[in-house]
Amino acid sequence: LKALDFDIPIELRDKLDTISDPGLEFPYSFFQPSMQTMLTGGTVVGNKPASYNNDQLINAEPAGVE
Repeated sequence: LKALDFDIPIELRDKLDTISDPGLEFPYSFFQPSMQTMLTGGTVVGNKPASYNNDQLINAEPAGVE
């Protein structure tokens, strides 16, 4: 575990991040702000107010039709 105890300098980390960035290919490019603005005409879509309930994880058997 001692071999994992080191720090990468910020300049090197930035360089590694830049080189290893795969870019956003289709369909993920649609989530870029510029594409979202083009699709919605600049209208903010999907923002929830601060008072909105947080997502809840429900663990249960799904209801089915027999």
